Amino acid sequence: MLPLRKLAQHPLLPEASEEETNKRSVVVCKARGDNLVVSATEAFALHTGYETADIIGKNLRLLQGEQTSLAARQLFRHLISNRMSGVVDILNYHRSGKPFFHRVELHPVFDQAKQVDFIIAMQTPID
Repeated sequence: MLPLRKLAQHPLLPEASEEETNKRSVVVCKARGDNLVVSATEAFALHTGYETADIIGKNLRLLQGEQTSLAARQLFRHLISNRMSGVVDILNYHRSGKPFFHRVELHPVFDQAKQVDFIIAMQTPID
């Protein structure tokens, strides 16, 4: 498995300004099974209230709540099942229960056999 920093700087991912990089959290999930989290940056905890240890081995659906859009959830499923990159704006919930909007960029990471090994989710708060 590649270290998080190396995955987050994957050459196929879009470049970001220094300001965007400082605001953005990065989460890496397994591409198989239930897409469980394997790693996350410290910025994820700042945005969501969930420490890395709290989310390892869990699915990011734990951020969803009552007003999370069905259309956004369906778009996530479509991108993941079709091995595609894409952007989803979504209302999720902080660990405290407070709703927040963020833009999530999903990017599959392929192994040498051209199978999706990991999914990188880069999350940027939307003010």
